[in-house]
Amino acid sequence: MWPTILGVALHCVVKGEPLGSRTNAMIFTTGLAPFMSELMVRYPNPEAVGIHPTGVVLALLVGITVGYFMPAGLDNSPKIHKGFALYSAALPIGMVSFLLQGFLYKAMGVPVPEAVSDLTVADPVICNTFCCILFATFVLGALWMGCTPGHYIKAMMNPQHVVHFGAAFGNAAMLMNAGVFGFCILLYFNAVGAEFNGIVFGSVFCMLSTCNSGSHPINAIPILMGYCAAEFFFQALNPFSGGEFTQYLNTQSLIVGICYANGLSPIAHEYGWRYGILVAAMHFCMVTTTPQLHGGMCLYNGGFTAALVCLLIVPGLERHSRTKHERRSSYQRPLLHHSHRKH
Repeated sequence: MWPTILGVALHCVVKGEPLGSRTNAMIFTTGLAPFMSELMVRYPNPEAVGIHPTGVVLALLVGITVGYFMPAGLDNSPKIHKGFALYSAALPIGMVSFLLQGFLYKAMGVPVPEAVSDLTVADPVICNTFCCILFATFVLGALWMGCTPGHYIKAMMNPQHVVHFGAAFGNAAMLMNAGVFGFCILLYFNAVGAEFNGIVFGSVFCMLSTCNSGSHPINAIPILMGYCAAEFFFQALNPFSGGEFTQYLNTQSLIVGICYANGLSPIAHEYGWRYGILVAAMHFCMVTTTPQLHGGMCLYNGGFTAALVCLLIVPGLERHSRTKHERRSSYQRPLLHHSHRKH
């Protein structure tokens, strides 16, 4: 992870910015860590040969270069997806991964190494017990801090699709959101039969990381529903295609996929639950094919997929669809006009 972090640090030195102002950028660039590992211990060999001087120099050269320019991409990313992808850093990281994979592997004629996964399944009772205690503590702490159920519901009904929960409604509301949303996530993972391993356990808390940026049960549940609907739909169509259906909700790739599909919850919040289901189904279709773009070298694959979904659908939504607020206003105008005439 250090080559890209050094690149961001060099950016701060050249631009005269405090290192602390780019801490998030340093952390986000570690999404390219698999690339750095490949350059250091394998590239261009088909098998790992261990750390060697040429690989270290290559990793430092690529990592520092990418890290130096990454803050510009991170700053510009929200302008591209207009705040509808909560995992905003995944877009520039994914695009750089796409470029590096094409340049270092495809263009150079080097085969992309296959990913090897060796995950140990944890005890589901221990994982569920830990999460339930933690999320219950969040809820009780929020109640003790003064967050009432009514205040929390009002916060979830806020019309803005991206909002800083803590700043807008207080830390108690944010803590309540973390607890309630955490229980929803845990219920979903248990309902689909997910095996609790390190990645799944981390996905629970990755989804919780969006609690302070506007994701909550009301706008996230349509995303969960969209994944379920997509599995049912494509499984029903599978006999007509003659292929082998493998896109089950409890497969590792889709368990991680739903974690990042949650980043599309602002679309459900702004345009309604139907569009939340639609974008989730699109994410379901794309998340297992996106790794072909970056060769599995981007740790933010699901977030990158969410950004691509935004690029595909947000322009169409803005041109052809009305937001929930606009639809609500159009319903109210005839009523107001009728009441004035009656008066």
